[in-house]
Amino acid sequence: MDKSACTKYHILLQEQKHWPCGVCLNVCPVGEDRKAYAEGKQVTEEGVRHCGIYGS
Repeated sequence: MDKSACTKYHILLQEQKHWPCGVCLNVCPVGEDRKAYAEGKQVTEEGVRHCGIYGS
């Protein structure tokens, strides 16, 4: 995964007042350390659907 390209695209979306659909949250490897500290999924299918319909 090209993290630099991901960040640049996120900035572009923000500048255009668009928000990611949540798919990137589902596949992004950043935050892998949360597994050691978190209980359960941080990104759920329901949450991805909600972000896709209503935004964040």
